[in-house]
Amino acid sequence: MPAVDAKELLLRFTARFVLFEVQAIVGGTLSTLSFLPDMGAFVGGCLGIPASLLFSTLHYRKDIVHVAATSTVLLIVILVVHAVLGLGNPFLVYVTVVVVFVLLAACLPDEIRRTIPGCCTQCDYNLAGLEPEHELITCPECGHLNLPRRSESLTTTSGRNRAQ
Repeated sequence: MPAVDAKELLLRFTARFVLFEVQAIVGGTLSTLSFLPDMGAFVGGCLGIPASLLFSTLHYRKDIVHVAATSTVLLIVILVVHAVLGLGNPFLVYVTVVVVFVLLAACLPDEIRRTIPGCCTQCDYNLAGLEPEHELITCPECGHLNLPRRSESLTTTSGRNRAQ
């Protein structure tokens, strides 16, 4: 599970935000088909913004395919249950979606994980003091190959080593 930089995190967050916002607009439209579908799309889009921000924050580390498939299926199930039970309040659908999607964030596995600087990205073993071989540090605990931290790679290529 690789660590990611700020640009990739922003792209991941944005992709998920767009996914959830489109689902909010479609969900708002479908939940108000019997009356004012245009208003449902507008309200769904407006209410979807804070919800999409929340969901994107909770799901940014999840695989986008799993997030899209699972959240779409759950949204369809919620809308079908809403229609079958004849619940006339679209706000109830909104609250149900928020609760279900927050719980979904806890259930889906992380695609990426947080890493501790200076530790193995696989097992979190502290790699401080280990010298890189061929630009990589092998973890003595699990054998995983790790890139050295920037400060470590700078110290190993400093003038101190060049003089030797």
